Amino acid sequence: MILVTGAVFKVNHWPAAGILMTIGTILLVIMFLPAALTSHFKVYGNPQNRLLYYVTYLTCFVVFTAMLFKIQHWPFAGLAVMIAIPFPFIVFLPVWLYVTSKIKNFDINNTIFVLFLLTLQAVFSTLLALNVTKEKLIYTLQLTNQVSAFNVGIQTLPVVSDNNSVTMSADEVLNQIDACRQMLFNKTEITRKSLNEGTVSDRFLDSKDVPADVLLASSRPSPAEKLHSALDRYVTEIANQPGGQKLAEEARQLFDLTNEPGDERPWHYKMFQGVYLTWILVELDAMENYVRIIQSGLLN
Repeated sequence: MILVTGAVFKVNHWPAAGILMTIGTILLVIMFLPAALTSHFKVYGNPQNRLLYYVTYLTCFVVFTAMLFKIQHWPFAGLAVMIAIPFPFIVFLPVWLYVTSKIKNFDINNTIFVLFLLTLQAVFSTLLALNVTKEKLIYTLQLTNQVSAFNVGIQTLPVVSDNNSVTMSADEVLNQIDACRQMLFNKTEITRKSLNEGTVSDRFLDSKDVPADVLLASSRPSPAEKLHSALDRYVTEIANQPGGQKLAEEARQLFDLTNEPGDERPWHYKMFQGVYLTWILVELDAMENYVRIIQSGLLN
């Protein structure tokens, strides 16, 4: 009942959906399944098929845990689902066939039913892994291409500010943005050309694990932390210029450097953790766009 209620809440994007799903899954895996399997074993079990009960529980634990991680968008969810999809076929099915082969007059229909359930589980897990519809991926790619083309056009405009400190800070931000973007490209084998031509593979486009691994966990300080530091220095340099306070405040809003009440997460986690790769590519292009506009004096 808790799981079903949580699923209804999740579909309708109501509050506490994640809490209900988490509690329901924990109760299912930690309390209900052990109790149900133990009760079944006492009635129908014997020492010859004890292994099957253990493997059944282990398989359910892996599959339901992976689904919960994927639904909640927790770290390593993609890896968990990739393990959970083949796990029943590699671990559970061989044990099932071995144990049932020793049972005389075993009904083959039971094996057919188990195979059907395993296939259904694999299909459902794969659907969870899709995350985003193809149409939204295509729309996002079109958006990042438009922003990228706009940035190319902005580079032809004259730079109003001749202040070296501001210009050097802007160049550092652009370098950090390009470094983050290039690291993502290298990890996923995406190129700007493939994005522009629409020939990019959508294998990683809906991934949330890849950006977190590349931008947040690859080193210390992480690429995202370096970008955050560069943006802070850039906005500070703008504020230090005569009459630059208002422009600096606008820049801080554009780069989302202001802390919202109740959100204590560091900037780099707020921007890049649990976010689809396609949206992060758009965000990086947009940051470059903002810097080039500010440097061209268009906001004035």
